[in-house]
This record gives sequence, C-alpha cells and structure tokens, in this order.
Amino acid sequence: SYCIIDEMVDFAYMKSEEEVRYDKTDIRLKAIIDYDIDLFANRARQRNIQFVSSCPKDLTILANRDLLNIILSNLITNALRYSQAGKTITINAMEDNDRIHILVKDEGMGIKPEELPSIFEEFYRSQRAREIEKDGTGLGLPIVKRAVEVLNGKITVYSEVDKGSSFHIYLPKKNSKKG
Repeated sequence: SYCIIDEMVDFAYMKSEEEVRYDKTDIRLKAIIDYDIDLFANRARQRNIQFVSSCPKDLTILANRDLLNIILSNLITNALRYSQAGKTITINAMEDNDRIHILVKDEGMGIKPEELPSIFEEFYRSQRAREIEKDGTGLGLPIVKRAVEVLNGKITVYSEVDKGSSFHIYLPKKNSKKG
C-alpha cells in the first residue's frame, strides 16, 4: 500500500520532471482504475470502506501510466486516510468533449473553506488532517497537482466539512506525443 516512502519518491520524481521524459501510450482508464482499487482493496476492507467505480470499458487516454497511477494512488490514499468506517469512495472516469474527467470522491472529514487554497502547497496539512493522521508528509496533493500539470490537465476540489471531498481531474484526451 502507498506510504510515506512512496510519497517521497514520487515527490523527488515530480521535482526532477524537467529532466525526465514521460513516455505516453494509449491507456484504457478502466484498467488503471481497477488496478488502483485492487491495490487498496485490503486496506479498504479492513476499514469497511467500499469502492464504487464507473468507467466505460473502452475509454482511452494518451498519457503516462506512472503519472496516472501517482494521481489515483495519492487521492485514494487520502480518501482512505480521512474517511470513517462504513463510508464509500467513488472513482469515476468519463469523456467530456475533448477531455477526460476523472472524479475521486470520498465521504470523509472534508476540508474547511479557508484551508482549500493551501492544500496543493508542499508540506501543507490542514489542522484536522494533523489531528487524525500524525504521520502524513503534506506532499500527496502537491504531487497530484504536479502530475496533472505534466499531463496538461487541471484539478479542482470541492469539499464540505464532515461530508467529504470531490477531486475533479480534467485531462486532454490526446496529449502531445512528445515526452
């Protein structure tokens, strides 16, 4: 399962992005989503958290597999970390004109409105996040944001305290073939 060492490696990987060429291939999104759900299935089961996902079987994107896995694994890690037992994590992907829209939604603790502008800053952790999980690095969401940017996309978040958070990732369906 995804841990602090993984976050640090991903952080270093994303920081060195200028020197790394990202190979892009046509990727079936359902396969990536299913892979990441399987990766976290035991942890979710231990906490009685359900995954619900929806993605057309043939939905493809020209992108980097590692970056997509970094995005999903970080968002799923946070959703699991900050959701109570018995809740649901939703992961959807759909075509939206010339973009792909990926949604990762949880029913967790949510983020206060005044903290939302800071959540993508390196090492930032909300007060409630620090109270619930002492060991976090504050690197997960900055890593996600950088990976989305490298894929020429954008990320938005909507959150309500004690109701949960929805992370919306919009990626171009066809990224440039160049690395």
